[in-house]
Amino acid sequence: MTDIDTIRAKFPNCSSLESLYQTGKATNIDGKPINATGLSSINNLLALEHLVRTEKPSRTLEIGLAYGGSALAIISTLESIDSSGNFFHTAIDPGQDNFGRAGINMVDLSGFSRSFRCIEQSSDLALPTLAIKNEQFELIYIDGYHIFENVFIDAYYAFRLLKSGGVVIFDDCTDPHVSKVIRFIETNMRGYAERLSFKAEGIRKPVWKRIANRLGYAQLKAYRKTRDLPRTWNADFHRF
Repeated sequence: MTDIDTIRAKFPNCSSLESLYQTGKATNIDGKPINATGLSSINNLLALEHLVRTEKPSRTLEIGLAYGGSALAIISTLESIDSSGNFFHTAIDPGQDNFGRAGINMVDLSGFSRSFRCIEQSSDLALPTLAIKNEQFELIYIDGYHIFENVFIDAYYAFRLLKSGGVVIFDDCTDPHVSKVIRFIETNMRGYAERLSFKAEGIRKPVWKRIANRLGYAQLKAYRKTRDLPRTWNADFHRF
């Protein structure tokens, strides 16, 4: 089975996602095809599909929209779970103008706009605003600006915004900035977050990646929120 066959099988209600990966082009707001570079890997799409289908969230949040590949995967899966439309996906992306607003347009072309919004602010401003409004989510996907302080802010507010039992997913966990934040979570948030082990159907990896996974390296990592923040004032601090 080819990658396109896999997308077609997993996301049968989203021809736009199939087209995006088959052609490598997204359609911008002016209706013109543009090169879609840096798309999420097929394995990432399958992992998102698996986690959404397993967790069955009704409110999801994504940091980083770009050309809309991961958003389409999430919303398509949500719709396949709940055809009544009782779900809503929020994306945060301050740079849609840099992508010809293609991410927003691809969601619209797929017929998902009624269950979607894009907050066009940087996440360090958008996330506190969502927290002030007491918005809550059951699944959050972080794939935004990969600088330590930005990832740290994204992670902190993700755990604030998650409902208890909700799941946060980090992409690019082998990046040194992201991995440092992951290390903080695993050393200083014990009792508040636990690593979620998952294996999505259809994922194919070369031998070297399978070995890396066994050694603890992974591109995508997920954590379940087990307790509400903030931590107690006298919480221990562990070097990370």
